[in-house]
Amino acid sequence: MIRKIMRIIPIKLFEDNYSYAVFVEGHNSYALVDPADLAGVKAFISGNPQLSSMNFTHVFTTHKHADHCGNNEQIAAEFPHVKIVGGASDGIPACNYSVQDQDVIVLDNGLRITALHTPCHTRGHILYYFEDYSSNDGTNRAVFTGDTIFIGGCGRFFEGNAEEMHAAMEKAKTLPTDTKVYCGHEYTESNLKWSAKVEHQNQAIQSKLEWAVAQRERGQPTVPSTIGEEMEINVFMRAQLLTGLLGVSDAVAAMARLREMKNSGQTLV
Repeated sequence: MIRKIMRIIPIKLFEDNYSYAVFVEGHNSYALVDPADLAGVKAFISGNPQLSSMNFTHVFTTHKHADHCGNNEQIAAEFPHVKIVGGASDGIPACNYSVQDQDVIVLDNGLRITALHTPCHTRGHILYYFEDYSSNDGTNRAVFTGDTIFIGGCGRFFEGNAEEMHAAMEKAKTLPTDTKVYCGHEYTESNLKWSAKVEHQNQAIQSKLEWAVAQRERGQPTVPSTIGEEMEINVFMRAQLLTGLLGVSDAVAAMARLREMKNSGQTLV
């Protein structure tokens, strides 16, 4: 008997993007997160015997940038039955199911998805928190973070500020610590190389960096992380703890300083 459990498969797109196929063992449907290159995604699906026999039902778009939603209109034309989910305030192309903060979608395969609005990278950016209620132990959960949270990093503040990114990090930290983190880009190695020269006494960062370098040398992805791990290695999630190191008064000021430093490549060693 197949154990019914959520499965997540990373799909590499473009130079460093990730889309994801999400399904539940024993069910006949799958969803895609940020399938911005339809040809690439279709090639991946057709080469996967398990996915190619399933029905494609949902797209979950994290935000409006073309490398995350650039093929939504083609998907809508080719798969008119598919629900294209996106943030209500982000102008997602071909979106036919808009969500706002804390909206919940329950899929037929037992997955419960909560939308978490995290404005900053874009005004309508959404994290999608997936909980698998068909799993036996109730602990199979994941969050798709787009360009808000990367492993060991965060997205640029294109349409927001440090206060909003700090709020986004704090919102993510309310999720269970074993929640798997699936981000939108493979930036882990570069993020941690920089972070190791900022919070240079953090051994968890150094250990994760060594692991990430080895993973990339093997041609393997560094996703997923977990919320608990990010709380140890992600300096942007640790802003409150770094105020003294950075010489600032509070977490928002630390967030602003960290982003300025990352943008310019500045470190503390």
